[in-house]
Amino acid sequence: MSKNPIKQEGRTVMIVTGAVALVLIVGCLIIEWIIYQRLTLVDPTSSSNLRNRPDDFKVYGNPYESFDTKPYAMPVFESVSIASRQPGVRLAGWNIAGNPSAPAVLLVHGWRQGSFDSNVLTAAGMLHRHGFNVLLVDLRNHGRSTVVNGHAGFGTTEYRDVLGAWDWLVLEKGFAPGRIGVYGVSMGAVTALIAMASEPRIAAVFVDSPFFDIRQLLEEQVAKKKLPRFLALGSLRLGRLIVRDDLLSRNPQEAFEHHAGRPIYMVHSTADKYMDVNHQQAYIALAKRTGANAVFWLPEGAGHVHSEFMFPEEYEHRLTEFFGKALGR
Repeated sequence: MSKNPIKQEGRTVMIVTGAVALVLIVGCLIIEWIIYQRLTLVDPTSSSNLRNRPDDFKVYGNPYESFDTKPYAMPVFESVSIASRQPGVRLAGWNIAGNPSAPAVLLVHGWRQGSFDSNVLTAAGMLHRHGFNVLLVDLRNHGRSTVVNGHAGFGTTEYRDVLGAWDWLVLEKGFAPGRIGVYGVSMGAVTALIAMASEPRIAAVFVDSPFFDIRQLLEEQVAKKKLPRFLALGSLRLGRLIVRDDLLSRNPQEAFEHHAGRPIYMVHSTADKYMDVNHQQAYIALAKRTGANAVFWLPEGAGHVHSEFMFPEEYEHRLTEFFGKALGR
């Protein structure tokens, strides 16, 4: 009895279609994993700023390598080890004492950086020469701190590190909660905002170039590579399954929703090519909706987190004036 050629052809089409679908699915998963790796993978030894210390640091890895950092050097500092609010995670850092009667500011670095990053060291120097006490820490998976999984959580896990450092300033150094502010750049800015939303006693935050939404940021990055935007959400879901970090679980917008009148200062350059200024515009709209006590500065011409190097005098004035008023210097 001969086989039905129509049925045979139909089965062949189904097999081919299934095989093509499987290849496409596997291909998408591979691309999504590559996207997630490029977004989150951290090598604590890869930063060009590793040689920096509070008493001797320079700007490395951006167009402002000729920037004079000597005015911001902090000759006297102590290395510290601090417990995160997540058990088992230890944070390395530097504590630089200022005027005993002055407030304290905790400074939080960006992705793939650390307390040795010129962004936070320069800002710390600006604050310190105005008398502020400053503390810089390496977030988990960065610098000399505990490596948990080798991936950045973009604030969704690191906010516990910020809260642990904040606890240390309260419990070990004796600062009143109302006398402690938090400064953050890029991923550190996002982390500072999430920490503020999580700890109602954090008095004030000054943040430089935070993203508004991780999914929006990743979609923009994917689109720049001429890839479909749906891969962004897929990569975040894949990361949650493999790495166990849910980057959608927390959002920096929470700080505006739970501001309780606490002051927020936000900086974002209009010429930022890595993170479009539309993120700042979204925060401005959110502040209006929530009635947040927020001030926004949009300097022109600087790249991502480069405003403090392009406009150092104005940056220093805004930074120190904000924390001076917010923390009752």
